[in-house]
Amino acid sequence: MAKKVKFNVEDMHCQSCVKKITDSLNELDQKFELSIDVPSRSVNIEFDPSASSAMVFKKKIEQSGFKVDKMESSEA
Repeated sequence: MAKKVKFNVEDMHCQSCVKKITDSLNELDQKFELSIDVPSRSVNIEFDPSASSAMVFKKKIEQSGFKVDKMESSEA
C-alpha cells in the first residue's frame, strides 16, 4: 500500500522554487509520484513506505533551501 504525504512549504513561491525542490527530490534513488502546487504552497508525494519514509522527503526539501512548515500523511 502506498503512503501519501503533503508538505506545506511557505517560502515556495515560483517555478524556480518548484525546479529546485523537484531536482533535489529526483536525486533520491527511489520511485515516487510528485505534484507541487505553488498557490497553496504544497508538495504532495506518494511513495512506497517499505522503501522510504516521509522524513527522507522532508529532509531533501529542506536541503534544497526551503522550510517545511507542516506535514500531513495518509495511506493511499
